[in-house]
Amino acid sequence: MGKGYLNIISGPSGAGKSTLIKRFLAEHSDYIFPTSITTRPPREGEINGDHYLFVNEKEFIQKKDNGDFLEWANVYGMYYGTLKSTILNGLKEGKKFIKDIDVQGASALMELLNKNDYTSIFIAPPSIEELKQRLIDRGSESQQQLNERLNFAQKEIDKSEQFDVVINNDDLNETYKKFSDIMLKH
Repeated sequence: MGKGYLNIISGPSGAGKSTLIKRFLAEHSDYIFPTSITTRPPREGEINGDHYLFVNEKEFIQKKDNGDFLEWANVYGMYYGTLKSTILNGLKEGKKFIKDIDVQGASALMELLNKNDYTSIFIAPPSIEELKQRLIDRGSESQQQLNERLNFAQKEIDKSEQFDVVINNDDLNETYKKFSDIMLKH
């Protein structure tokens, strides 16, 4: 089997990553979206084992201590991790992955993996004001969580230069075309 490839997708919460990824996966069934593990509670409509593997903090810490994660992070007080076996074995088997991950986790993956094995893509919102409105429209955060996400978003945007490609998501169809073109290069 051929060599696999990982597309690392990052950007602030509300920038449009999930929308782009869902559309791409619907059109390209040969790409795999590896399930991350998290301690955060499921959002409405999320299914355990599909969107995330939801575990309690004790289970997460045990996996971390066992060295099961390729990368892990504590984001907004919740743990997230990527299983080492899923990615490394999949790359050896020739699988193509698309991984939605925060900037901290993306940095960790980029340090651990061979540069020939991945492309990193940062999805940026048109502005912080537009991002704020998207998060408000989503309706899944309290005012305090919204403020935390906006502060964190600016820090993530400030780190976007470490990615191979930055796409400003100001027009969804145009953004998707750019996103899809980059994804299909490997």
